[in-house]
Amino acid sequence: MQTLTTSFDDIDEFISSPDDSEWQHDYMQLSPGPLQFSARVVVLPGITLYWNHFGARMRITESYLGNDLVFGFILKSDKPF
Repeated sequence: MQTLTTSFDDIDEFISSPDDSEWQHDYMQLSPGPLQFSARVVVLPGITLYWNHFGARMRITESYLGNDLVFGFILKSDKPF
């Protein structure tokens, strides 16, 4: 098992971070202030789990172009849970 963590407070830094070529992203920060993004990735044999958190309001579009099965859950909240 491998665990990776990252965080960004600036949207430009987040957008320009290294990216997996199997994904297409479109991100727009809708609220002022720091992005407050954090991510934790747990890599297990045959499965990778991602936990992403944005402190700022975001409009996000992501498309997966690879051959693997990908599914996700998005939780609506007024504040971090």
